[in-house]
Amino acid sequence: MSRLDEHTTSLEASQDPDSERTRSAIIERTRAIYAGYASSGYAERWLDRSAGSVIGLREREKWLREALCPIADGTLLDVGCGSGALAIILARAGCSPARYIGVDILESSLAEAREAVPQGEFLLGSADRIQLADEVVDAAAALTLLSSVPDDWFRGRVAAEIGRVLRPGGRLVVYDLRYPSPRNRAVRLVTRRVLAGLFPGWAIESKTMTLLPPLMRSPLAANPRRYRALTALPFLRSHLGAVLTKPG
Repeated sequence: MSRLDEHTTSLEASQDPDSERTRSAIIERTRAIYAGYASSGYAERWLDRSAGSVIGLREREKWLREALCPIADGTLLDVGCGSGALAIILARAGCSPARYIGVDILESSLAEAREAVPQGEFLLGSADRIQLADEVVDAAAALTLLSSVPDDWFRGRVAAEIGRVLRPGGRLVVYDLRYPSPRNRAVRLVTRRVLAGLFPGWAIESKTMTLLPPLMRSPLAANPRRYRALTALPFLRSHLGAVLTKPG
């Protein structure tokens, strides 16, 4: 029996019917939220090409490259990969990982990812049950993932699953919202304290970054100098960027 088969058997043996119903309901609610983003045009707001948005996007991409390019010869797991944007960012920097694996709950997103990243491997499923053996991943990325998990219990399951597949000493790169969104009540904030609770004992390096979206899209942030001046004020930074290292 393979390690993957052993893991799957263990999961099936430990399933509680009530937990399974709760899990299914959470997954369906999350899938509906993401599908709603796509159909309503909400997701397109993050593709805004205003001058400030482009500056913010470049800032984020630079940070992601610095966090993930050091593992270019290893395996990267992109949890909640969407259409494969992270793989494209790394490819532009010339540091595509030796093996890129994307996981998402929407088949429509994976279809886009397979077309955009033909060298990738893609798994349809929830982040709390990743169909990989233990400790086979060198790095994982969770970009605006944890803020979209609507339940503390389920968040804990996702965190534990990422920890299971990540090798000792491997890194988890998180980029997520540190403020609640007044226009999207489904979003839940992610702070350094939240991450420390989800990944106890892991080393955490973090920084706040990215200008608040309404300001970022405004003429006030339309050139790099003004953008830097605004982001010099910590309370105007909307996101947390963190690199967590698994013990061992």
